[in-house]
Amino acid sequence: NTAGFTMTATAPTEPGATGTWTIVSGTATITPGDEHKNNAVIQVPNGGTATLRWTITNGTCTAPTDDVQLTNYLTPADANAGPDQDQCNNTSFTLNGSTPDIAGAIGTWTVIAGTATLNPADANTPNAPVTVAIGNTATLEWRISNATCTSKPDTVVLRSFAAPSAANAGADQDQCNNTSFTLAGNTPAVGVGRWKLVLGNGVLLDTDTLLTNAPVTVAAGDTAVLEW
Repeated sequence: NTAGFTMTATAPTEPGATGTWTIVSGTATITPGDEHKNNAVIQVPNGGTATLRWTITNGTCTAPTDDVQLTNYLTPADANAGPDQDQCNNTSFTLNGSTPDIAGAIGTWTVIAGTATLNPADANTPNAPVTVAIGNTATLEWRISNATCTSKPDTVVLRSFAAPSAANAGADQDQCNNTSFTLAGNTPAVGVGRWKLVLGNGVLLDTDTLLTNAPVTVAAGDTAVLEW
């Protein structure tokens, strides 16, 4: 995406010798007045390629010519790594990177944080499969390159959550003319427990919903069912 190229050809060494730039192929523009400058500025349009020839002559003598190829690559569109992904007790993820918008451009996945297994053969595939161990989180970057041009990269976070412990809300409780109950949920080895009133009338304070032994008030004559 930079049209101007500054040449670095050898300057004529013989007094009176002259160097000349000519366009051999492709599309290019030689800045007027620079045709005989060894450091001429040549314009090549975005996405274009041109071959320029430098010829040095001294009277009727001409030295061997030399060619140089100039390529002005297009910058690819910004990369899109797709939405973050969460899975439960599953190690297999399928990425969803954007397809390069320029022919010849290549996208590349890189693990930049956490631990993930990405087959090197799939590193340039937008929908590459990735393995993240249960309980782990990994961040991958998707970057698209077109030779010397690189897009703005994007990242995706993959989280493989471990299955939570099985819940045990404790035994049913019956009381006589007593409104105060103390719950007896199990402490999870994996995950976070939460109480929820699912039936009847009971008072469970919001500040106590995460307590295994949360206090609950049930009016005399009422029944309440709570889920852990």
